[in-house]
Amino acid sequence: MIGWRALCPTGLFMSSYMADIFYDPSLSKFRIKFIIEDPYYIKTEISAIEVEDKMIRNLRESEFILMNVKIHKLDVDSIRSGSNHFTITQPNILPLFPINFRQYRCKLDGFEHVLTEYAFKDVIFETCMQMLSLYGKEAQIRIYEIVPPERSEACKSNYSCTNILHLDISNESGFKF
Repeated sequence: MIGWRALCPTGLFMSSYMADIFYDPSLSKFRIKFIIEDPYYIKTEISAIEVEDKMIRNLRESEFILMNVKIHKLDVDSIRSGSNHFTITQPNILPLFPINFRQYRCKLDGFEHVLTEYAFKDVIFETCMQMLSLYGKEAQIRIYEIVPPERSEACKSNYSCTNILHLDISNESGFKF
């Protein structure tokens, strides 16, 4: 699972390569299908795992075996208390639960900001705030940089527009492994 969303540089600890899968607490037994496609060699390989009570079993029909994968049932109580120990934006996190995104665009101290809230069942579990930074002689380079979310309430009370998105994981797959 190394680098499914990001290039993994050398020099990192092996634990930072390990994939963490968080799944909806309402699920007790389910399957996940992974597909790796190589467009250059026109090759596709498929693997599947079955998860039951936080235990992973690779299905024998798989063309490759998943290793170093940790699976966690999402703990809503730890989210409410603020003691969850994962960050949804980390490249090694794979969330398999419905997520609501709420995004606020605001201007603070003359700079454009974007505040993004990630929620599960209306419980916010992560907040990310970015500021549009301008670089170059004539500000021709524009980059959104992550800034501390201390002023998130100011952004919420001063926003110009908001986007609400919902990502859901369907259990309808039609896949026969």
